[in-house]
Amino acid sequence: MEGDENALSGKYALVTGASSGMGLEYSRQLACKGYSIIMVALDDGDLKEASEEVDSGCRVTPGQKIVPIGMDLGKYGSADELIARVGDLPVEILINNAGIFKFADMDEWPEPKVNMIMAVHMVTPVILCHHYSRLMKERGSGYILNVSSLAAWMPYPGMAMYSATKRFIKSFSRSLRIELLHTGVTVTTAFFGAVDTGLYRLSDRLRKAARRVSVMISAREAASKALDAMFKGRSTVMPGFLNHLAIPIVSTLSERNLNHLDRKYGKKFV
Repeated sequence: MEGDENALSGKYALVTGASSGMGLEYSRQLACKGYSIIMVALDDGDLKEASEEVDSGCRVTPGQKIVPIGMDLGKYGSADELIARVGDLPVEILINNAGIFKFADMDEWPEPKVNMIMAVHMVTPVILCHHYSRLMKERGSGYILNVSSLAAWMPYPGMAMYSATKRFIKSFSRSLRIELLHTGVTVTTAFFGAVDTGLYRLSDRLRKAARRVSVMISAREAASKALDAMFKGRSTVMPGFLNHLAIPIVSTLSERNLNHLDRKYGKKFV
């Protein structure tokens, strides 16, 4: 096992949105497998703490490295800057995890926020996939994990930007996966419903109840299932039986019903 870990330490996993939530879990779990990790997130103080936590808790070989890169991926051009900063480090795994969620009608969104979510959810992942998939293809091996959402099937009022951009990732990832078949490079898309990452404004009692009935899962479990699917080369992963049931249900709701739900409950999620 030690020999395997030493071999992996020279291979890097690049994880975006790595300072908290699922990004931190991906980083932690991959580091504990022996990979060197490039942790990318906003340089707001949390990234340094998160990278030190991964380094001290999961670094298993002397040659293994934890590389924090502070960067705002919501700015156009940030992907090219990130690629330049990563340089020649051999990225074996790319995880496009960074995301933004804001529940609000479109007329409540300031234009900079609209540009930001499109950059984070679409532009940056596509450019990173374009660059690193070519390098992986040349080597004949590599893994790409793109994080979409159950919302990709939910054009719900208040989530117009979120659901549409996650739908883009769903379509893009499938196309890229097909293009890379038989090259040694796989593309896996993760579709999560509610993950207990502090994104939702729920009391501890409601969070625990949601996890008990599998409406919500922990970040550790979600990341573990996604990584397992990625390493097995699966095309998609959607943890939670209820999430699979939700898709046909939400697809049958009329525009009138959705508008009513939005007016009655929408602001509770802001």
